[in-house]
Amino acid sequence: MEWTILQPNNFFQNDLQLRDAITGHGVYPLPTSAHGVSRVDTRDIAEAAAIALTTDAAIGETVVVAGPQALTGPDVAGAYAERLGRPVHYVGQDIGAWAAGMAQFLPPWMVIDLRMMLEYFDERGLVASAREIERLTALLGRPPRSFAAFVSENF
Repeated sequence: MEWTILQPNNFFQNDLQLRDAITGHGVYPLPTSAHGVSRVDTRDIAEAAAIALTTDAAIGETVVVAGPQALTGPDVAGAYAERLGRPVHYVGQDIGAWAAGMAQFLPPWMVIDLRMMLEYFDERGLVASAREIERLTALLGRPPRSFAAFVSENF
């Protein structure tokens, strides 16, 4: 049986749920690793999946689907500040405080799951290698979308 595994990174589109905090209060509230996370546009994931399902371009491969740069919390807040033309402050790495705040909005299992993910990012980052980005670029036939482009289109 032929197979392809796609390994997508954290999604740019997750930030759409934070629009009010970013635009209304000037804060980026999600703890993000100081190591960086190669976040990705979900449209690139969909396109990579369509190519993998309809061609033989990635048979027998595991393809990391990630954005072209590793972003830290200050990087993300800075991109929003630049787009909005006013300060957007990054709230920092206090994952425990973030989890406590989210407990009033999310089911306990989801807070636990997201906390584990954020702790993993905090400890190790989730940074794509240059080779992984080159492979994704070849598969897509173009570079993956940038975070700056996502911010420009959505904020």
